Amino acid sequence: MSEGLVAPFADVDAMLSEQTHALLDNVVATPSAGDPFTGQFDVVDRSSFDGSAMVGDHTLRYLAADAAIEAGDVLSIDGVDYRVADTPERINAHERVAQLVGVFVEAG
Repeated sequence: MSEGLVAPFADVDAMLSEQTHALLDNVVATPSAGDPFTGQFDVVDRSSFDGSAMVGDHTLRYLAADAAIEAGDVLSIDGVDYRVADTPERINAHERVAQLVGVFVEAG
C-alpha cells in the first residue's frame, strides 16, 4: 500500500473528530496548569466490590490537540476537582480518554 494514500484520509478523520466533539462536548475542563478545553464528561455507576454501594467511574474524552494532560494532573469540571488517575488512553490518532478520580477536601 502506498504511503501517499494515507494522508487524505487522515485529514478527513481529523475533521470528523473535530466536528463530533463540537456537537457532543458537554463540559469545559480547566487544568490546574494550562488552558481550559472542552470534552465529553461521563459517569458510569458501578457496584462496589462487596455490592453495598454504588460508585462512579468518571471519564473525560477529549481531542489530544486541545490538551496535554498526564496522570496526576488536577482538572476542575463544573466546580468539582478531579485527578487524572492514569495516563490517558489513546482512542485514535486524534482523541484520548482519561479516567478521573474525585479530589476530596477535608472539612476543617
